[in-house]
Amino acid sequence: MNLTKFLNLLNEDIEDSFGGNEWKDSPFSDDFFHNIKESFFPISSEIEFLKKNLKPGSVLDLGCGNFRLSKHLNNQFDCLGLDFSFYPLKSKLVSCLCADYSKLPLKKRFDNILLSFGQICFLQKKELENLLIQLKKHLKKNGFIYIDLPSPNNFQDLNNFNSFEKKSQKNHFWVRQYFPQRDIFSQKQIILNENGEVQSQLSLSYQTYAVSELILLFQNLGYNIEYSSENYENSNIKETSPWMIFLISKK
Repeated sequence: MNLTKFLNLLNEDIEDSFGGNEWKDSPFSDDFFHNIKESFFPISSEIEFLKKNLKPGSVLDLGCGNFRLSKHLNNQFDCLGLDFSFYPLKSKLVSCLCADYSKLPLKKRFDNILLSFGQICFLQKKELENLLIQLKKHLKKNGFIYIDLPSPNNFQDLNNFNSFEKKSQKNHFWVRQYFPQRDIFSQKQIILNENGEVQSQLSLSYQTYAVSELILLFQNLGYNIEYSSENYENSNIKETSPWMIFLISKK
């Protein structure tokens, strides 16, 4: 590929894409899960918070990925991971299912459900509403749903923050764009092989959510907000907070 064609490829607008083949057996999936080892905070802080605040019993880890959380919780809770990607099935760290969590193939109820590390950002707004309605059927009485995600401010800081990395003779390029008028953050991954040819090109979009928007949604769907903070030290959550953490329960 010549330089002009490559620059045109980098500068193309990123099309919205909210999940699909990129989560299956692809370079994108492997890169994503390999790199996600920590959240916005040290993983130890998050694990300590969950062990202290979750209800004793069972945990359903939706979008479990590389078992970033459930592998640390499995010795204290009965954990089940669920992810649309085949990646978790390559590991036997935690019992897991390969499935789309917007169409849960489960009848069991759980004491706790995790939607961690911005999982809800992979859902468009109506999809999130439908999921939260569905999860009430899978949550035991007095159980908790744990949700954490980056704020729109966090995505704004990543706008046009493009990057490059060389791995195994292949060049990986990331292009990022934020569209505040649509509450969408999109990124595109382009991988060139050793001959400079495009090996794969994938796009992924994230739905952004404001604090007030989520609080209103939880309340309208019949959830109590048991904990809301910008960190694990119970600091007041604000629209300008970089991160949002919630524990919600059924009314």
